[in-house]
Amino acid sequence: MAEQEFETLRTIFNDAVDIDEGSSTAKLALQPEDDAMEFIRVELAIKLPANYPEEAACCSCNVWGEHEDEAESLEQELQELAEERAEMACESGYEIVEHARMWMYDRNHPRGRCIICLAWMHNPHDSAVPDDDINEDSVCVLPCGHCFHEECAAHWAATTQLASEISASQPNSSSEQLPGQPCAYCRQRYDADQLGIGNMLHVRANLCWSYSPTKSKSG
Repeated sequence: MAEQEFETLRTIFNDAVDIDEGSSTAKLALQPEDDAMEFIRVELAIKLPANYPEEAACCSCNVWGEHEDEAESLEQELQELAEERAEMACESGYEIVEHARMWMYDRNHPRGRCIICLAWMHNPHDSAVPDDDINEDSVCVLPCGHCFHEECAAHWAATTQLASEISASQPNSSSEQLPGQPCAYCRQRYDADQLGIGNMLHVRANLCWSYSPTKSKSG
């Protein structure tokens, strides 16, 4: 029965599904078709037991760009769905994937405040946030999954880059300049050029340098 379920998933989801027949597990990477709109992505694993579908599939997932408690809630929802289908001895693979996919799309927009400027990121689905507390500037999502206004991310990157360069230029400094820029939340480093904010970063960096103590003394 597992082979038939895996074939169904292959037919519907094509290259998005990776089947490990040895462990009877299907793994899927769920993300929006438009990379520019990717704020949340989900990696889903569905393990089918030997007496499937009478026994429930085991679901697990990793979620990027969402709070840990939300990810745990999704995993619980998927497992409950699998158990409901098992009670009826019905296949559940497609329903599990579709539930996770719709969950991702429903949440795939910036949520909460930008932690750099503390203004709310524009979210057309959230009517509870007052309009005068929203910054409608474009939002970018970093490889680590954290979202910021593009201008804020560029300014943060330029400022931390300047601080690193000034520290490294000090006599007897042991500071090492690391490649890329750090996320303002988790400090994971990324390439601003690949993210599309490289030009903005360079403009901000030049502005920061024009006001830096090192620049002023050398001038």
